[in-house]
Amino acid sequence: MDWASRGIRKRIKETVAVRETLTAGLGRTATATEVATAMGVTKDVVVEALGDAARTVTTLDDPAARDVATEIPLPEESALVGERRDILEQAVAALPERMRRIVQAVYFDERPVKEIAEELGVTHSAVSQQRSEAIRLLRDALDRYFAEGAAPTTTTRVSAGARDAYFSRIADASSPRIADIFREAAPA
Repeated sequence: MDWASRGIRKRIKETVAVRETLTAGLGRTATATEVATAMGVTKDVVVEALGDAARTVTTLDDPAARDVATEIPLPEESALVGERRDILEQAVAALPERMRRIVQAVYFDERPVKEIAEELGVTHSAVSQQRSEAIRLLRDALDRYFAEGAAPTTTTRVSAGARDAYFSRIADASSPRIADIFREAAPA
């Protein structure tokens, strides 16, 4: 009644054993590439075996089985997350150059604000202010995209013209569906 064949079980056992041996020798968790090299197989084979090793099977009567279903996002939720990611990527790309560099450095590269300030030749405070304004612009873009009905209140402190130019840059770089929403936000 096991989900895995003997061959799969053997591969899992060998892969886990090699990983544990390498981990003990290296003093850190061995990477899939290191395990693959040691075993003389491809990285994909190791990744699949480790994925199989992590797989568990329970009966539907097990109370914990209900928790699994609650952890899996619904299709609508997955679609919404993907849509938000797309809009956010477009909105970040449309930020003014300095704001985009700061957002990239702080949130994607996880660099300290002090380091960014030194690189840009400005104060820590100036970087923080630019970052805060960039976040407000991003929030306005997301609010605009997901608004239902009346136009949402703006949180940004930039002028209406600068905000409309920002929305236009998002529209110019986006798909027609996204562009239509942001063109509605900008004056004709």
